[in-house]
Amino acid sequence: MSRLRSGMRRIGGPAVLQLLQLWVAARANGTPLTMKAALWGALGYFVMPMDAVPDAIPLAGFGDDVAVIAAALALAHRAISPEVQARAAELFSRLFSRA
Repeated sequence: MSRLRSGMRRIGGPAVLQLLQLWVAARANGTPLTMKAALWGALGYFVMPMDAVPDAIPLAGFGDDVAVIAAALALAHRAISPEVQARAAELFSRLFSRA
């Protein structure tokens, strides 16, 4: 868990909150199955160490990840309801308050 928190700090709070919103939306009962598949795909791409541009490359390494997450956020704008936002904010607070 400490490694996860360290990684979360490195990418920044707003980005982590958006990732949590995607994760909560992907798990929500009301999210259509096709959207869930796209969200899980985007989240999986983000956490994979080897992707189109390796994350170890300074600055450019996360560029492809950011593009995939931005596309997923655009796709999921209807699935990110106030309830999803509240749940993601709660998870964010719990994860960072134990640091």
